[in-house]
Amino acid sequence: MALTSLSDVRRTKLDPLGDLVLVSCIVASVPTAGDYVAAASLGLDNIFCVLSASRATAAVPTAAVAATGTITFVDDAVDTATVTVGGITYTFETGALDAAFKVLSGADLSASATNLAAAINAQSLADTLFDAATFPNPVVTAVSAAGVVTVTARVAGTAGNAITLATAGDADITVGAATLAGGVDALAVGQVQALPNTQTASLTQDDAGDVWLSHGNTAAQNVRLVVLGTTPGN
Repeated sequence: MALTSLSDVRRTKLDPLGDLVLVSCIVASVPTAGDYVAAASLGLDNIFCVLSASRATAAVPTAAVAATGTITFVDDAVDTATVTVGGITYTFETGALDAAFKVLSGADLSASATNLAAAINAQSLADTLFDAATFPNPVVTAVSAAGVVTVTARVAGTAGNAITLATAGDADITVGAATLAGGVDALAVGQVQALPNTQTASLTQDDAGDVWLSHGNTAAQNVRLVVLGTTPGN
């Protein structure tokens, strides 16, 4: 859809006849797939070059945020039930803890969750809550509260959103989503955003020279868009 909430529009003529115009504006939020800035909304008949798309509030840098996810227990884990976190599979055991990543089931849902978090962190209690060959999960840390294990990416940023979570063998253990979520990359002052001009000649898009802003960045934030275009009739 056409984005109409544009503000702080600035126009600069680049030639005596005014054929070429440099325009900048603030787009209220990062657009979703299929959104575009209409050339006409900027007083242009064609936009043929996106020079930059940077954060409008770039005077203040943004810190990176680590992705998180949850594993919820509604009962104690059954024998051989598994939870996979970032490619490492933890297997619950009611008997001997005789292999890496085996975790003691526990007497109730809270104990099972606590033991799993301990195994993910693998900092102490080896051979009592998890097998001693277990090493700390390289991509996440974990905390447990009231039967819910919250895992957090060790490295903040969007890369953590790709860390996977899965369970098997016990319907009483569920994950909040198949991957962690909420990871945000740090943004330096004036850093340019990945907002490419994806305008094409396809009949599925109009031919008015609009700037299409479909891209993978889903974080809501103001963006200053700078484009080069022509005035109507030129």
